[in-house]
Amino acid sequence: MGKGRKKDRFPEGDDGRSYANMNVEGMPWYRPPQSSDGKKGEVPELTGKEYRYFMWGVLKAALLIGAVFVGVYFLFIFFLDFIVFGN
Repeated sequence: MGKGRKKDRFPEGDDGRSYANMNVEGMPWYRPPQSSDGKKGEVPELTGKEYRYFMWGVLKAALLIGAVFVGVYFLFIFFLDFIVFGN
């Protein structure tokens, strides 16, 4: 290969077309689709009722996770007390 010859961008048999959209959310090269006016999507304001429902859902999820942790803790204590130490 000489110095003056430019290397092809694509290997032989590849014309550069893609069969699938590679713009996947979470990838470093992801670019969200632009709206027709060029502005980024705005987050709508929540009403008081929507905000209460949102916070109630968050609270229920947190309490469920906490209950699972407490249940696993008590099962572990039960296992140690009755199975391992055999009172």
